[in-house]
Amino acid sequence: MLQDLDQVAVRIGQLVQLTKQLASERQSLTDRLKQTDEERAGLQSRLDQREDEFKVINERLANHNNEVNGIREQAQAENVQLRQTLENTTSELQSVKQQLAAAKNEANALKESARTARDKVERVLANLPGNASEGVR
Repeated sequence: MLQDLDQVAVRIGQLVQLTKQLASERQSLTDRLKQTDEERAGLQSRLDQREDEFKVINERLANHNNEVNGIREQAQAENVQLRQTLENTTSELQSVKQQLAAAKNEANALKESARTARDKVERVLANLPGNASEGVR
């Protein structure tokens, strides 16, 4: 019976030792779990911060894209307007050139008519009795 008690005492000692070892492992695992949770919380915080930054950047990008599209549309509209103005001005220039050519032709014709008329007047004056054309020049 003493032997049985010794075996029970040894067995109880082993159980106490195993219980201490398990408690130590439990504390170690609890510490690791706490550290892992802190790391996870830090990573989650960084992720949330990055997502917020990403949202801000996406909003800025969308704003810039809207601005660029607006400027592009405005530039295209101005380009169309400038092309129309160029066409109108070119057409007007051609018209003015034609009018100028016609005016030059008319002026030349008038000069020729004036020269012809002057020549006729000089001939008439030269044929007048007393040659009155000498004082005309």
